[in-house]
Amino acid sequence: MKRTVSIFAAITAAALMSVQVYADSELDEAAAFVRNAVTEPSVGMIGGEWAVLGLARSGADITDKYFDDYYSRVVSFTEERGGVLDDRKYTEYSRTAIAVTAIGRDPRNVGGYNLLLPLADFNKTVWQGLNGSVFALIAFDCGDYEIPINPDAEVQATREMYINEILSHQNEDGGFSLADGGEAEVDITAMALTALSEYTSVSQVSEAVERSVNYLSSQQLESGGFSSAGSENLESAVQVMVAMTSLGISDSDERFVKNGKGVYDNILSYKGRDGFSHERNGGVNEMSNEQALYALAAHDRAARGKNRLYDMSDVVKSEENSENAENSEKLPVVNGDVSFEDVDEAHGKKEVEELAKYGVINGKAENVFAPEDSMTRAEFAAIVVRGLGYGAEDADQSRTERFDDVRSSDWFAGYVGLAERCGIINGISETEFNPNGTITREQAAVMVSRAMMVGGIGNTGISGEAEIRDMLSQFGDYTGISDWAREALTVCYRENILSQSDTAIEPQRPIMRYEVAEMIYNMAVKGKLI
Repeated sequence: MKRTVSIFAAITAAALMSVQVYADSELDEAAAFVRNAVTEPSVGMIGGEWAVLGLARSGADITDKYFDDYYSRVVSFTEERGGVLDDRKYTEYSRTAIAVTAIGRDPRNVGGYNLLLPLADFNKTVWQGLNGSVFALIAFDCGDYEIPINPDAEVQATREMYINEILSHQNEDGGFSLADGGEAEVDITAMALTALSEYTSVSQVSEAVERSVNYLSSQQLESGGFSSAGSENLESAVQVMVAMTSLGISDSDERFVKNGKGVYDNILSYKGRDGFSHERNGGVNEMSNEQALYALAAHDRAARGKNRLYDMSDVVKSEENSENAENSEKLPVVNGDVSFEDVDEAHGKKEVEELAKYGVINGKAENVFAPEDSMTRAEFAAIVVRGLGYGAEDADQSRTERFDDVRSSDWFAGYVGLAERCGIINGISETEFNPNGTITREQAAVMVSRAMMVGGIGNTGISGEAEIRDMLSQFGDYTGISDWAREALTVCYRENILSQSDTAIEPQRPIMRYEVAEMIYNMAVKGKLI
């Protein structure tokens, strides 16, 4: 399930200029306050990651040394704890990964530790409640990171699982609660919207988002702000502002203007001579100033047409980390000189030999590929996970005991276990995988579509039945597609994993080895793995 870019509401150039002059001054003052208050940011909720996020995304004039020193402290903190930031609160990993990404560093290699790895443990992440799922999803999406395989996880997380977990917390009134069955809260509803904003092309998400937006609009006070626990406060308005900008909702949208006052106006009403306060006319509060800063940054970025607060694809990567990040994304070359005598251009010569070079696919004998042979379910499981960048070592740690017909000594046991753990494959029953069974073209499409979802490759969301019908009806045999394969085939054709120049889908035909190579090659190229 790939992220979707929100479309910002149109505003006139004159309105943009009039608002921006004012916003510049307020944003600069907020950044200056946080910079002076947080002279040495460290790992922590206050005086740490949120301050770094706000300063980095505000465009404030901050020296590289400031962020470099912060990163050094993160590395030291992580190394001292053996990579364990917290035993139970996994938002510690999310928050730190977000801040590290914001300054151009790679959270997958912090002192040799991957801060995203714990977030791949679904059960431990959601233990914290809705916050866990929300910020895990934001952490993965802020840098468009692939969810790593966590061999120690009882349940391997996927983006779809976190999305569904978030949706399960929505109440009838459209708001979200921190715990199941709890009363809806403005803050957590806005945070959930921010996380879901990347997936609005999915109809279920889009419907939930619309209901939540209506809920927040109904909760807005005449002051333009919001209350939490019965008290109007700055932080609630902050989270709504971030959600609005994430969804592309203008501050002048009539749904969020009450008594002539918008959310931005309300945030500024908490600003005194020395900074922002939690409650209007209260004492200056460091956390309030940090949150106000990143809300003003989000507002400013929206007004200027820049990337949203948590969309950090515009961040310049640090040279120190760029090589590590690049290497971690690319498949390693294992055989630089490989060719097959029985493969020509009509049988995907380029795709077959490229994948063989990276060790994703093998021949049946020396210089023999057998391009028109069929492929077994076990062979396909191995190829698709290798196409995502996982090797034999990853597979060895993922041997499955679920299937009676997959023995631990089988060469494919680890690959089947890895694919099953990632949600790429299912058995033909609860206890059978049928490893030697032949895989069909529609089955291959389903598995590749799931692999793309796991790897965050392409857009695996479907807008609705109309899109499926429009895409597949161009093929004369589309009525022969199994119901469970229609969405996956739509994704594969739309994302050019399969070619729309084909004259037929042939969904029930056993897929040929060279056709598998073409699909996995297209997936790897789209994911920039090769």
